[in-house]
Amino acid sequence: MTISALEVWVANQWDPHVKSNISYNNAGRVVELEATNYKMYFTYDGNNNLIELWDQAWSPLNGWVNKTRNTYTYDLSGMQSQTLEDWNGTGWEFETKWEYTYF
Repeated sequence: MTISALEVWVANQWDPHVKSNISYNNAGRVVELEATNYKMYFTYDGNNNLIELWDQAWSPLNGWVNKTRNTYTYDLSGMQSQTLEDWNGTGWEFETKWEYTYF
């Protein structure tokens, strides 16, 4: 798949049926999803685990503006944590953190 369609929340409204181009790395993992007013980036570790996902929205006044960032940690059991941060205009602020235990 190299193209998808989605709706994103931009300028206080849904932007319907945005065509998105999808880019992959050599391992076949999605590394970027780019639409007219929205971008999403994916980063993986050496084991092809998703370690970071962040997005941006287009602002007519400011260009591409960061929105949210998710970071993930892993050990041999699987995903250990997921942290959500929001962009405050100058840096990332922690929003929520999930921690996982396997038994």
